[in-house]
Amino acid sequence: MALNTFRRRLKLLIPAVNNDELKEMRGNLAMVATMVANASFQIGLNPPGGVVQDLEGFVGFPTPRDPNQARPGQSVFAMLDTSNYQRYLWINNLSFYTSVITCVWLVSGLPINPGFPSFLLSTLMIVCLGLLAISYSLGAFIVTPHDYHTSLYIFYVVLSFFAVMVILVLVARFLAIFIRDPDVDNHAHEN
Repeated sequence: MALNTFRRRLKLLIPAVNNDELKEMRGNLAMVATMVANASFQIGLNPPGGVVQDLEGFVGFPTPRDPNQARPGQSVFAMLDTSNYQRYLWINNLSFYTSVITCVWLVSGLPINPGFPSFLLSTLMIVCLGLLAISYSLGAFIVTPHDYHTSLYIFYVVLSFFAVMVILVLVARFLAIFIRDPDVDNHAHEN
């Protein structure tokens, strides 16, 4: 009984839409997911602070004198600020992979029906965009001179606020299925 009620309410997560609206949603999600994948890819391969160009004024791959010395093509900040750079790289990679998963889903031709599939795609995009925003903030933090790191406190406050807002939006969308009256929605779908 409870499982049937849960399934029925889960189907009511997104109101009924026609095929044109679903096609438009698919196109919009594909465009945003592609743009996020492109941005994440670019900032993953061209990290903040740049990469080591050469050693001692010439291009090539000379043997570094020190095992901690960066080689040409490696990130400058990966060597200078390892912990922050690792956080940045993890967040950026998660953003990239969630956008790639979204793109693969949209390109695969799997149907995007109203209900849970649409909710899942929207949630993926919210997570993807949120991770991209966090990645941007961490990248900006990495290249900011340490004299300005009083903004670290502000960064964490804004990040916490952003995380709470994303969680509230997701919870509100999910709880919307339990607030609705199925009988009212059934009459609306019949008209």
